[in-house]
Amino acid sequence: MDWNCFNTHGVDNDRAFEIMCNLLFKRWCKRTYKDSMTYFATVNGSGGDGGVEAYAVLDDESIVAVQSKWFRNTL
Repeated sequence: MDWNCFNTHGVDNDRAFEIMCNLLFKRWCKRTYKDSMTYFATVNGSGGDGGVEAYAVLDDESIVAVQSKWFRNTL
């Protein structure tokens, strides 16, 4: 992917990347866990979320979560 062409739709790169990752994660959860996913949420990090961007709760009460960070250049 050419990240120079990343369309942020008017938000900063960090937020746009997190949104994209959340959408991909939700789609992955729906495909992977099908009917066993009971809840999905994105997290607003302004209150101290510990780095979690989104999570899904499964019917056995386990949680699957994702963290994403935008690094345009090397770490």
